[in-house]
Order: sequence, then structure tokens, then C-alpha cells
Amino acid sequence: MASTDSNLEASSEYPSLYQTARIFTSLSYYSFQIQQHGHHFIRLHFYPFVYQNYDLANAKFNVSTQDIMLLTDFQLKNISSPIVKEYLVNITKDKLNVFFQPFSDLAFVNAIEVVSVPDTLIFDLASTINPIRQYTGLSTQALENVYRVNMGIPKVTPDNDTLWRTWVPDASFIQNQNFARWKSTIATINYMEGLVTAETAPPIVYSTATELALLNETTKGARFNITWQFDLQEGYTYMLRFHFFDIVSISANQLLFDVYVGPWAVLTDFGLPSLARPQFTDFILSAEDSTCKLNISIGPSKTANVPPDGILNGLEIFKFNNISSRNYAGSRVSLVIVLGIVVVAMISFVIIVLVGKRQLEKKRHFKMRRRSTIKNTVPCHNGDLSYRFMLSELQEATHNFDENWVIGVGGFGKVYNGVFF
Repeated sequence: MASTDSNLEASSEYPSLYQTARIFTSLSYYSFQIQQHGHHFIRLHFYPFVYQNYDLANAKFNVSTQDIMLLTDFQLKNISSPIVKEYLVNITKDKLNVFFQPFSDLAFVNAIEVVSVPDTLIFDLASTINPIRQYTGLSTQALENVYRVNMGIPKVTPDNDTLWRTWVPDASFIQNQNFARWKSTIATINYMEGLVTAETAPPIVYSTATELALLNETTKGARFNITWQFDLQEGYTYMLRFHFFDIVSISANQLLFDVYVGPWAVLTDFGLPSLARPQFTDFILSAEDSTCKLNISIGPSKTANVPPDGILNGLEIFKFNNISSRNYAGSRVSLVIVLGIVVVAMISFVIIVLVGKRQLEKKRHFKMRRRSTIKNTVPCHNGDLSYRFMLSELQEATHNFDENWVIGVGGFGKVYNGVFF
């Protein structure tokens, strides 16, 4: 369907793909043929708009592949710009299915990308942060990109990235810009084939950097850190990729600095021995250590006679996405079964209580009637016992003298069928 939002159509900021969307009112999926097994980007594009009776901002839905959950109970309310969700996954099948499951009246998507990437984009080894030790198995993880930041001001658009990525400027994340200055170079970036390539990060990322700034001559001996702060979902494991390329030194081995993740020093006296080669370093932040606010800092080395300096060219933050779509579906089914058992048990308990209470009331009522009957009996001339009933009892037995309960007419009037308990 196409947008009827004139403001969106008139805007040149958003491409035409955000002016149309596919909606789903029941479980649906797209199927993509995979030409070559290996790592792929899956990108989902969302921008809600109103079309006739459909308000896409009210959509709530899940998105998954046949193996992993991508989005759970996803909603897009109060969105002023398009949202792109990007996942790096290792596909080992000939077909990729992307499922959309509505939990409101509908689900939707504006566009889907499935992009094959070199397997060298993600290596199997990394370092954990607390404590520092080797981590293996990174290449098998499904990773959701949370931040992709270019240090040194300029935004990198998909047109300037071989894998059509967007790198946002770092200015909005810096805690104190007085401690930072932005640097750039026009030097050619010499990549290391098989290790760091243009697919790792485009040349413009390595050609710009944020450097530790000396405030003035009076603070020359003082030591400051540059700190960037990022909002995260705590309780998840994250991969942090730092991009480095020395564009500030005149000669090699002049630059030494420290790198911090939260309170932990992950690189101490870190140097960039080659002026001609970019590099990156991957770290794993465990779910136990992740918080809603993550600080990333660079600061001067504490080694004596080392000039206070430090740089960072780029930063990527990925969230581990370890929820299996099968496990998630199974957990929902199990939850439904458990809830069903609980509800049935509660209903059964209520019925038993009500039946028992009703039976108890009948027994009490019967005893009261017997006492009332015996109390009101009088001797007759023929020696038999005669019963006298209260008017209220007669009304109850005949349903308040309901005409449908009349069985005949006698010398004293109508004869009613009645039942006494």
C-alpha cells in the first residue's frame, strides 16, 4: 500500500521506499534464495504512516527467521524518522524465510535487504572485558547492530559504504566536547587483505578521528579522558568493535593511550605501530556487566614521559541475539498450556466449592423445615398427624403460585403441583 501522508511524500530526506509498505493481517513470510552460505546482513526498514483505515503506528508484531527471533512485540509509536533494524547472521541453508506475526490487527514492513558479506567481516576470536580473556565462537552468533559511529564528525551514508551501511557522527555521544578535537587526513588508506578491508569500514571512517585535546597551555600537564555515552538494554551480551588508524602522529610508535569500557581498562598503553595500516579490536561485554548507560573512554597513557594523547576512528556496538525462533514459539505454547491448566483448575475448584456450598445449604434448609413441621403438628380426632405449612413455603414450592404449576381445580380452588425440600 502507498502512503497518503503529504508531508512524507514532499520530503526529499526519505527515499520512496518509505512511502509504501506491505501489511500483514495474519502470519506471513518472505522467502529468499541464498546463493552462497555464510554471513549476511538482514535489514528491515520501518516507517509507519496512515493509509485509509490502517494506522501502521498501531502495529505490534514479531519478526523471525526459521532459526532466530529478530523482533519481539515490536511497536513503532511516536516515530519521526525511519527505523532500520540490521542483523549479521550466518546462514547455512539454501533458503531464508522471514516471518511476520501480528499481535495487533496488523504487521508491516517498508523494505527488506538480504546482503551477502565476506566471512572475514567477523572473526571467531574476541576478548572478554571482565575479566580480560579470550572469547571464541563469535562468528556463530547472530548480532544486531545497535550503534555504528564515525568519529570525526561526518555522517557516512550508504552510498559511501560498500555494504550500504550508515555511520552516524559521534558529536551527540560525547560527554564533554571541550576534551575532544576532530581530525582528518587525505592520505590513502592501505588495507590489509584478508584482515581489514573496505568492507570492515570504508576509507572515510579511517580518514577521520576524534583526538584527545589539550585545553590550553595551563592544562598541558593535566590528564583528561574523552567519554562517549550510549544507551543500551541491560541484561544482554554486546560486542564492541573499535576502529583505529593513526592519522595524528608524524612517525610510528609515538602514540600510546588507554581505552576504557565502563570502569574497566581494556587496552593499556595501546599503540599503533604502523602509520599506514588500519586495524580493529573486538571486545565482549557480558550480560552481567551490561547497563542501561555505557561509557566508552580513551585517555592518556600513565607511562612516564609519554605525551598525553589518544584517538578513536570508529565504533560499532552489536547486541547478541540468541533467542531461537523455535524455542520462543515453544515457550509461548508452553505458557498457553500452563495458563490453560491453571484456568481449568481454578474453574474446577470454584465449581466444587459452589456445589458443596449448595448441598450444605440444602441440608440446613431441610433440617429447618423438619423442625418447623414437627413444631406445628397437632393431634387430630382420628389420631393421624397433620402438617401445616407457612405461606412462604407454599409460594416457594409452587413458584409463587405459577399458573403453569396448576394440575386441577377442587372444591376449595386450584390445585398446584409443588415440591418441598
